[in-house]
Amino acid sequence: MKKIIIAIVLLNFYSCATNRVLITVECKLNDAKGSRVTINIPKYKNQQVIKADAEEGVEYVFWYKDSSAIYVSTFKGGANLNYENIRNTPDAYNKRFSSTNVNLQGVDVAGKAWREIKREDLYVGYFRINMKDKQVFDQAIDDYILK
Repeated sequence: MKKIIIAIVLLNFYSCATNRVLITVECKLNDAKGSRVTINIPKYKNQQVIKADAEEGVEYVFWYKDSSAIYVSTFKGGANLNYENIRNTPDAYNKRFSSTNVNLQGVDVAGKAWREIKREDLYVGYFRINMKDKQVFDQAIDDYILK
């Protein structure tokens, strides 16, 4: 309980530091177990849910006014948002597909932060994040809960 309170206080602190209001979202994965990902993210402008008929998986993308995004994906091969960033980072593309658990991150050509965490068949990441907001987005994807 003490850890939860500390996490809430830290999230609120980071939220105030970047003028971002945090909200809790739940992403229902389309697996046989009925799994869900719960994640505290900055308030977003639009939500996009992508399901493909020919492929198992689902992807949730939460878009912000500045065209940055945070995502949760179970598509085989992961989300498409960071594809170019991962391809342009030495060894990242191979790690993404050859490892069960991997944490990839970097800065894109526009100077924006990107990051993707892969745990088994779950990909959680962010795309085109301003460096001043990186800490709050890192906290969000580090602390997701898979139920």
